[in-house]
Amino acid sequence: MRSLTQTESRLLTFLIAAVFLALNIAGAKILMTTLQNQKLATEAAKLAIDDSKFWIEEAAELSPVSRDLPPAPAMDEKTSGSNLIQSVRSAAESAGLTIIEESLPGPPEGSTDPVAVLRAKMNGPFSGMVKFLYDVQQPGQWRSMEMLTLKAEASPQNVLAEMEIRQYYSLSDPGAATQETTPSPQ
Repeated sequence: MRSLTQTESRLLTFLIAAVFLALNIAGAKILMTTLQNQKLATEAAKLAIDDSKFWIEEAAELSPVSRDLPPAPAMDEKTSGSNLIQSVRSAAESAGLTIIEESLPGPPEGSTDPVAVLRAKMNGPFSGMVKFLYDVQQPGQWRSMEMLTLKAEASPQNVLAEMEIRQYYSLSDPGAATQETTPSPQ
C-alpha cells in the first residue's frame, strides 16, 4: 500500500472531522429531543400530582358528610312497606297532593339489600310536588327516587306525577333474612 500524499491526508483529515462533526450534531439533536421529552413528561407528571392532591383534599372535605349520616332505619320485611306508605302519605298530605294510586311491587329483581319499593301516582300543585320531593328524599331517611315522571294537567300549575320510591333499611332481626321456613317435625 502506498503512502498518502499531503493533499490526500489533509482531505482524509477533513473527511474524518466532517464525519465526527456530523455524528456529534446528530447525537446533540437526539440528546436535545430526549431532554425535551423528559421535560414534557415531568411537567405532565407534576400536573397529575397537583390534580391528585386537589382530589385528595376534596375527598377529605367530603368524607365527613358520609360519617354524619345516621344508619339506615331498622325494620323488618313485613313492616317496611307499610312504614314507607305511611311516610309518603303524610308527606303528600302536608304538601297538598292527592294520591291517586299506590302499590308495593316488592324488592327489585336480584336485589341483595333490604329495600321496600312503592310505586305511586299523585297530582297537585307544582310547588307542593317540589316540597314533597324535598321532604321524601332527605339523606337521613335512606330513600331514593328511582323513577319520576311529571306531566302537566289541564288546570294551571297542577302536575300529575308517577314515581317509584325506594326505602332502604337494615333488618331489625339480623337472622330474619337468612332463616328458611321449614315445617317443624311434630
